[in-house]
Amino acid sequence: MGAPNSLRAQPTQPCFAFLLRADVHVVCEGRKDQITHRRDVGSFAISDEQTAFAFLTDKTTKVSGPVGVVISTTTIIDLKSMRSSQLRGDNSLVNTCGGIFWMASPMRDRSDPRDLITGREIAPPYKWFRCSSDRSVVVGTTDSSGRDLYRGPSAQVKVAEPGAFSRWTFNISPDGHNIAYFTDTKPLCAVLGSGPAQCVAGSAVVPERPSINNSGEVLVTIETPDDCFYRSMTDFSPAPANRSNDICIGIGYWNPAIKTIQLLEQLGRAPQWIAPATARLLRNWSASRRN
Repeated sequence: MGAPNSLRAQPTQPCFAFLLRADVHVVCEGRKDQITHRRDVGSFAISDEQTAFAFLTDKTTKVSGPVGVVISTTTIIDLKSMRSSQLRGDNSLVNTCGGIFWMASPMRDRSDPRDLITGREIAPPYKWFRCSSDRSVVVGTTDSSGRDLYRGPSAQVKVAEPGAFSRWTFNISPDGHNIAYFTDTKPLCAVLGSGPAQCVAGSAVVPERPSINNSGEVLVTIETPDDCFYRSMTDFSPAPANRSNDICIGIGYWNPAIKTIQLLEQLGRAPQWIAPATARLLRNWSASRRN
């Protein structure tokens, strides 16, 4: 199956969130806004379906002398009521299955099954999983280390072979029709509907979870030719000439109708598609915090 006719070289009106200098930013409706103003956000996730926003921060506390303890906190915000709650736990965040989840279980051997918004657990047939917003379509792997990627309630349809995907770097669209995946060594690929995998090589894709929407458009973190100085994994900026440097990373866009990954944002990481209505709620919440 070919790419849908609606796919173009660039999204016409992109709405997405991403991390820039350890804060969450949103691009939508022709403008870019900084949502958090903390400079300590390590991970975030947004649920369009439950209009919720979660972000992870770390705080180091001294116990005695030079020894410190890092306390990780996940803050969850209801964007309509603007109420917030907090959970302790050192874990990246992922939006999937219409909710927000920690990326891995405490043992790091499988996806964490608890929706952090509702507190309820789901029971998919996979150890590592993602699912559609209504949870009717599940994709994942039954092996803790990864291996084959399958779609279906009982691993009926193989999506990718061993080594073609990582248990960390795969995702499914909210409607459950499209899948994106890659590894450090294999190219970024998308499976649209029941068609074959379509892949792109070229730009170096950073091993973070891709975001794929219902149109089959993919957002990923990619390397750029510039040099950056890193204060942390999520706080980085163009490097001064006299500082030790590392590769900069930015936000890339791809769909199977184009040959290469296009650069949307020169700096940033961990992009996620969001709905325009959610972007407006995030801006309102941010403004309320700063007034």
